[in-house]
Amino acid sequence: KGLVVGAEEDKLGIRGSSTVTLHLDDVHVPDEHVLGEPGKGADYAHALLAWGRTLMSGGCVGIAHAALTLALSHVSTRKQFGKTLSEFTLVRGHIAHIASRIYAMEAMVRMTGCLQAEGRTIDALSALTKVFCSETAFEVSDLSLQLHGALGFLEPTGIARALRDCRITRIFEGANDVLLLRIGASIMTSAAPAELSKLRAVVAPELRDVAQVWDELAQAAGRHMSAVRALHGISVVRRQLILARACQVELCLHAALGSLLRANAEACEESYGLGEHAARTLLLEAEEHLRRLADPQLDEQEARAAAISERLYVSAGQRPLSRSHVAAAAGKELSR
Repeated sequence: KGLVVGAEEDKLGIRGSSTVTLHLDDVHVPDEHVLGEPGKGADYAHALLAWGRTLMSGGCVGIAHAALTLALSHVSTRKQFGKTLSEFTLVRGHIAHIASRIYAMEAMVRMTGCLQAEGRTIDALSALTKVFCSETAFEVSDLSLQLHGALGFLEPTGIARALRDCRITRIFEGANDVLLLRIGASIMTSAAPAELSKLRAVVAPELRDVAQVWDELAQAAGRHMSAVRALHGISVVRRQLILARACQVELCLHAALGSLLRANAEACEESYGLGEHAARTLLLEAEEHLRRLADPQLDEQEARAAAISERLYVSAGQRPLSRSHVAAAAGKELSR
């Protein structure tokens, strides 16, 4: 009694699933219907969200694999200028990027799953994995559609549906922007990490060069994070741009680490190639995020962005009448 199930929502994607609004008005739930131990609801919710993010990340891997399969099929058969698309260097670069990104996605999901299987907390890592996999699945699906050209915009290819369906994963189980801030705040309010062990010392010779880059960048990130903490103190939690960039650095480092550890464990030529390619591109991104985090003009950038957005908010509140309103007003004036 008191529970009313609303109508089905008309959604952008995942249209095969049921989404309704539940209205609860003076609903009484008997004590014997309590799940688990009373007073631990928040703990259960956190554990459920952590596992849900991991499960969703696995789904994102599946979508990315499907996008790669569709792209490979298309570029291997579609001909332009007398040769297949797969023979063009730029197309091959896109395919290699997709494959290495999927490799990193799988590595992140495996890392998270293994930690949980060992009984360790996965709250932070599952959030990083969810952000990385959901953002990457959308990027990969979009790139696959681009490789299809105009055909990708047509429903029969299937890639349009994949793009729509994976879009929600960047919002589900915690919107990615919110998770970036949450993880960034955790990084910035935690004690400076201890000296990291050298990754180069534990990986195969084939991976040592890129592992050296990881070691150096991870150490640099630690120094920069400590400097930002010292500069801003606890007020850093109000600096959202800093928090988001700090999280992006951590995200790229973790994805690169997972890729290298996976390649090292699998110890085969194909895995070495994919792992190194994934790690190198991710480390370049981490370096860029770190550079922007350490930018001395960061305060000025934030102030400029705030001023621009403030003007836009004011303008939005003074928006001119729409065409329909103008036409209606003109009609009244003419009739008068």
